[in-house]
Amino acid sequence: MKAVFKIPSRSRPLTLVGKCSNHIFCNEDCSLSIFGSMCPRLSTAVLSCIFLTFNLLDAAGTDSSALSWRYSLSAALSYSSHSPAFGTFVDEGIELPAEAGIFDSGDDTGLGLFFDGAAQLHDRLWLGLALDFRNADGDISTTEEKTYIIQGVPTSGVNNHTVSFTIRSLGLTPSLSYDLPGSLYLRAGLRLAFVIDAPFTQRETIQSPEGLEFPNGSSRRVLSEASAGFDDVQIPGVAALLGLGVHLPLNEAGSLGLRGEMHYQTDLTSITHDVEWKAATLALALGITITPTTSIPVLRDTIIMRDTIIDRRADIETEITRLEERNSSTERKTSAEHIRETLRITERYRRSEPKKPPLLLPSLKLRFALPDGSEAEAVALQIRRRREKFRAPLLPYIFFAEGSDSLPQRYRSQGTASPDEFTESDLDRVSLPGMYRELLNIVGSRLRQRPGATLVITGCNDGGLSEAGDSALSQRRAAAVRDFLRDHWQINPERMPLRSRLLPERASSLRHASGRAENRRAELSSDDSAILAPVRLQLTSFEANPPELLLYPEVLTTSLLSHWSIAVTAGDASTRLIQRWEGVGSLPPLLRWSIAEDSSAMRLVQGEERMQSFLTVQDTAGFIAISDTGSIRFRHSQRDVAADVELRERYSLLFFGFDDADLRTDQQDYLQSIRPALLQADSIVISGTTDNSGSVSYNRALALQRAENVADLLGLPSSIPVSIKAANGSLSNELPEGRCYNRSVSILVDRGD
Repeated sequence: MKAVFKIPSRSRPLTLVGKCSNHIFCNEDCSLSIFGSMCPRLSTAVLSCIFLTFNLLDAAGTDSSALSWRYSLSAALSYSSHSPAFGTFVDEGIELPAEAGIFDSGDDTGLGLFFDGAAQLHDRLWLGLALDFRNADGDISTTEEKTYIIQGVPTSGVNNHTVSFTIRSLGLTPSLSYDLPGSLYLRAGLRLAFVIDAPFTQRETIQSPEGLEFPNGSSRRVLSEASAGFDDVQIPGVAALLGLGVHLPLNEAGSLGLRGEMHYQTDLTSITHDVEWKAATLALALGITITPTTSIPVLRDTIIMRDTIIDRRADIETEITRLEERNSSTERKTSAEHIRETLRITERYRRSEPKKPPLLLPSLKLRFALPDGSEAEAVALQIRRRREKFRAPLLPYIFFAEGSDSLPQRYRSQGTASPDEFTESDLDRVSLPGMYRELLNIVGSRLRQRPGATLVITGCNDGGLSEAGDSALSQRRAAAVRDFLRDHWQINPERMPLRSRLLPERASSLRHASGRAENRRAELSSDDSAILAPVRLQLTSFEANPPELLLYPEVLTTSLLSHWSIAVTAGDASTRLIQRWEGVGSLPPLLRWSIAEDSSAMRLVQGEERMQSFLTVQDTAGFIAISDTGSIRFRHSQRDVAADVELRERYSLLFFGFDDADLRTDQQDYLQSIRPALLQADSIVISGTTDNSGSVSYNRALALQRAENVADLLGLPSSIPVSIKAANGSLSNELPEGRCYNRSVSILVDRGD
């Protein structure tokens, strides 16, 4: 049977007929060649590839006796996508409509077996030649529209034309491979394909409609079917190949390995001569690789170059040698007689030798300073803790910078706490300045607790050249305080009426900068006395006996000091640092430590039994020495609250005006309210204080006058010892609030130990 492809783009059909029964690659009689029964075209192609391979080896300039070889045997699974472009295939003698369609796509799957060998051209470059066998089965199909008469009615239908083929071929693939890091390699080459056998079957079937019956009563849907063999195939077919693979060694010598490869090839020539028919193939191969060991001897040389740097250090006791840097490189030269490998190693060492230490002997002597001016050996220290209940009045003034109506940060920084979380009990153990900085929080909290109370805010200015007569500035200062309470504490602005004036009603001196600073303020007043009532604080103070520790550091040395430090520690293994002094250069002859005034240190030693101290020195050469540890024992005692009875309380009275000792009505009312508590005292100390504006003698007289006025108003019975004295203000005079708090009278009530 003869099969015909109709090619729309050609003037004549291409006839592919299987005529040769003895020689599968041609239409002519062939004689045996050196490859057995191969036809002349196959023999010529094989000889050409072998000749090309050996010519490439020779062109590489490499002696074949020095080459490394490897051989592989692999099995492959492939998938091909076909791109034909020929007309409808028909059988002779069967009438089918011409030009029913174009065969334009198809695919096949196949199995393959291939053997290849490769010679090493360079360290990573290999020249290979592979021989493979491939068997692939596939289909190419197209459809054709038809009209059928069913029960006298014309009906549209579709016929399917299918070419099922099998292609068995031998391939010869010269290629180049390049080894990548990690046992990977890339391979590129050309596959020369020689078709051994190519049978096909053409079939036309009715795809639709269903239920057709032919006049003879048959329901067979296959209209025609014919088989033949492709005759006019391209010999050899040429395809480009690109692959990625991996070699995995299976033994220590690397002579046996596992090879996996995935490659892609695309036809460069058509499968047959007279039609355009190409395929693209993706294949996955797995196999075994054998790499024969070379008989060429390998000569190995190692060249080591070492460099050592020597230094002398004071902080080590024994010699230390360490490798700082190491570099290596390998050089390989190949000849017909041997392979020479040279390993070059460069090492850099550093040897540190101990430096002979100089004389460096520190010592630390501890002495107590006694009240009579003498000294005593520091052996034991009496530490006394006192907890004191303190009623601190609120200073109802918010001070502003010159010319400014912006609320200072020292008030704003305290306003970050949530209003729902703030309580006045949080103010325990804070200092008087710390309590004052919470003024707006205290007032805001009390306004929320007493919704019927109002707060009058009066803005003032300093009366100086920059602010004199500027009542608008005074108004803006009052508004800044109101806005903070409104925004942070959500106080209704209607409860906070604003007032403004030029100078305050009780203005400080305009002649002094400090007085003018006190006048730049917003004053708070309320119709509810609880809004600005004093705050109860609990303060902790310490007493040490003896109160002062003297430290005498000394060092016996032959070199200069660069740094020194003295540390005082407590606790197990001296883990808690109490105090520390340090400096550069020579040691000071004496350090004085007023222990009682160092409240943070006193808190650290609560419950401890012993305190340690030691001196550390370092000279300019880097040598370090530490003195022996000095030790002081502790004896603890405490004045505290027992059975909820306050043992000591302090009451403060302020708002004395500048250079003023008279008591105002609100101060008199406050003193009368605390008088019953004072009648329970064992002893009372009334101390008057001033700011630092006047001379020492003037301030002392003013302080005594303030204290005496308070004592006269209280009228305490003679059975209660009352001491009246002048004292220095305890707060800094740098800020206006510090000066205001220093113009006060404090009442210290003691009920004994």
